[in-house]
Amino acid sequence: MTAIEFLQAAADPKGHSAGRTRVVVAYGILWAEASARIDGTLAVALQRASAEAGQALLSMALEAGVQTAGEVPRWLRRHREAVLRILA
Repeated sequence: MTAIEFLQAAADPKGHSAGRTRVVVAYGILWAEASARIDGTLAVALQRASAEAGQALLSMALEAGVQTAGEVPRWLRRHREAVLRILA
């Protein structure tokens, strides 16, 4: 499973009770990648990363207090180097 597949599963509100914020932030990460709100290096790193890296990224965003999909692109860009290390 890839990070994208993990995030797609995490963004699906059906079938689990992970919490609304987790679903919204997972969707936000996918939206940021699909809509080119992050640079190509971040997008490719996300596409190539493992499910474990996707889970770590989602946890990092939630722990940082990200709560809406709209916050995600700015947060990813602001923490670009840390995000790239997680996704490597």
